[in-house]
Amino acid sequence: MSEKKLAEAALFMSTEPLTLDELTKIMSVPSFAISLKVLDDLIAEYSTKDSALEIVRTEDSKYLM
Repeated sequence: MSEKKLAEAALFMSTEPLTLDELTKIMSVPSFAISLKVLDDLIAEYSTKDSALEIVRTEDSKYLM
């Protein structure tokens, strides 16, 4: 499964906001830079599609859907 799909599934299923560290482990990527790129792409994708869902980054740098 792609990193993007793993991150999307984790955010959708989680009842709590996820940290970058947690998402990096879930995606099994070697760096935070890769995770940030994936998450930024997902945030941009969800902001442009006609969906009731969105992905946000909180003030304390956690992510949730």
